[in-house]
Amino acid sequence: MKKGAMFGLDARIALAIFGALSVISGAALYSAIKNTKATSLLTEAKEVAKSYEAYYIDTGTDLAISTSNKNALMLSYLKQHNITGWKGPYTSLDKSSDNEHTLISTLYPNSKIHLYLIDDAQQVGGSTNPSASTHSCDTGEKCTSWVRYDHVPYNLLQTIDKIVDGTADDDSGNFRYIKRTDDTSEGRLFLKIASQF
Repeated sequence: MKKGAMFGLDARIALAIFGALSVISGAALYSAIKNTKATSLLTEAKEVAKSYEAYYIDTGTDLAISTSNKNALMLSYLKQHNITGWKGPYTSLDKSSDNEHTLISTLYPNSKIHLYLIDDAQQVGGSTNPSASTHSCDTGEKCTSWVRYDHVPYNLLQTIDKIVDGTADDDSGNFRYIKRTDDTSEGRLFLKIASQF
């Protein structure tokens, strides 16, 4: 009788240990998956930056400003453009069908990718988030290029911020983000890539 009771107790202890380990393993697996998704998104954004730099090196000129958005550069020129020195396409991402200055993310097809050129003076004081800026880059102003994604899972953005800046601070550093007001599970990200060429 005592042996049977002890076996039951041992089995319960073993089950409790296995249960605890499975919870820990599940949390670690979730964290690893989240980190992988964050890294993939960051890699895609950096590829847009590299494409932009390659275009500039080959052509010796910056991307033109969009006629429909005074802050946006013409990302469609990375896919096709008739300019001396052009050796593209510089990106495998598809162009957006509804405007000239966006590409489509392969990871999040609802997310349009923009390349914004924003006056640095608009990013000091008050909100330093580039999304708050409505001021395009005019001649003589110091400006910075930002890759922007519109619709990405908000829960990935702090993870990306920790990878880029070492801390989760939505409003400073080379990576910034905001929560969308129309869908709070999604966010908008901004990755600083370069000062104006």
